[in-house]
Amino acid sequence: MTTTARRVFFREHGRPVTVDLAEVDNQRTSFEGGFVYRGQIMMESLPHRIREQANNFRIDVWAVGQSGRSEWLVLNDNALFVGNVHTIYVRFLAHH
Repeated sequence: MTTTARRVFFREHGRPVTVDLAEVDNQRTSFEGGFVYRGQIMMESLPHRIREQANNFRIDVWAVGQSGRSEWLVLNDNALFVGNVHTIYVRFLAHH
């Protein structure tokens, strides 16, 4: 799979959030000075602009916590909550 350069910005609860549509090495345990967490996300939880790119793919979301703190990506069926997280990496994996 090739890595895209597309980056999408949106706001969650009035706060800017960066979503990077890039493949992330699933063996990495740290990224940009923080910790990387992996989580599954439902298609409906993504902003519409990302959903348009995600048809026929499985989505993994990686959240990078700030300052080495253990910040977790919290998901529900309707929204994406990021807590104290400055970047979310979204990777699209083709269904097999």
